[in-house]
Amino acid sequence: MEVDIIQDYSTMIEKIKRRFLYTRFKACGVSFSEGIILLVIDYSSPSNQDTISALSGSDKFQTARILNSLEERGLICRGVNPSNKREKLVCLQEEGEKVTRLLKAAMEEWEAVCFMNFSEEEIENLERILKKVADNVKMFEETSGKERIQEL
Repeated sequence: MEVDIIQDYSTMIEKIKRRFLYTRFKACGVSFSEGIILLVIDYSSPSNQDTISALSGSDKFQTARILNSLEERGLICRGVNPSNKREKLVCLQEEGEKVTRLLKAAMEEWEAVCFMNFSEEEIENLERILKKVADNVKMFEETSGKERIQEL
């Protein structure tokens, strides 16, 4: 299989996934970007804005804007980090936890769609292949990737 074909499949899957999640997240009362940020907060809580930005793939300005909106709506709270008084840590509020449970259910629904006709053996094979790809990407980033990406 050519790399172009793999890229075409990856792009198609990602586009459909975004549309699927966009619709599901909107039904939960949040935008796609807000949903991703909420899931990151749930995963990394408590964490600071820089960590949330890095894990979500959002720039710092967009992350700050989204956090302000989520805080105004009572989904998150920010408090002073006891070990660094200049830093704020972000946590989910009770309402944010409820929304995040719905977002996780949407992610699980997407996963079920993706693997509905797979055997256990096919899933295991795919996991092994994706792990190899992930290991290659990680090795690239750890060795020369960061410098090469910054040069671009």
